[in-house]
Amino acid sequence: MTADTHRAPMDATALRTKITAATSGWRRLDVVETTGSTNADLVARAAAGEDIGGAVLLAEHQTAGRGRGGRVWSGVPRGSIAMSVGVSTAGVDEQNWALLPLLTGVAVVEALDEVGVAGSLKWPNDVLVDGAKIAGILAEVASPQRAVVAGSGLHVASGAAES
Repeated sequence: MTADTHRAPMDATALRTKITAATSGWRRLDVVETTGSTNADLVARAAAGEDIGGAVLLAEHQTAGRGRGGRVWSGVPRGSIAMSVGVSTAGVDEQNWALLPLLTGVAVVEALDEVGVAGSLKWPNDVLVDGAKIAGILAEVASPQRAVVAGSGLHVASGAAES
């Protein structure tokens, strides 16, 4: 991967068409240039009463990301994508909610593989390429509705010196 500070912004219309296709299970996509935290944004929507099940939120830059245990995820360079999804837990036993970060990691590794990048999952929530962390995953329970927000920050345009 090489640094590319002049890349085009995400094409929200094209992404929305693919992501919200009838067979995908996702029903809404929002793309923002910058936000504090995509996870916090979806959790706040849930707290305000919005049904976030099936919602996808993408940001090209995140300024107040968080990691596990409340750790601050700072210094995220431009050239990263922050993505959070709202997953309805209706009909899912609470004991199984804890699998979501692992399943999210598997999905990120599979998506990388589809574009020819060999990634691996480092337990419990990191995705590595050539031994360097390129993604982290955080899942949070949203209330009052039965939903979990799963987020991932993925470095897509950083060079080895920036990882």
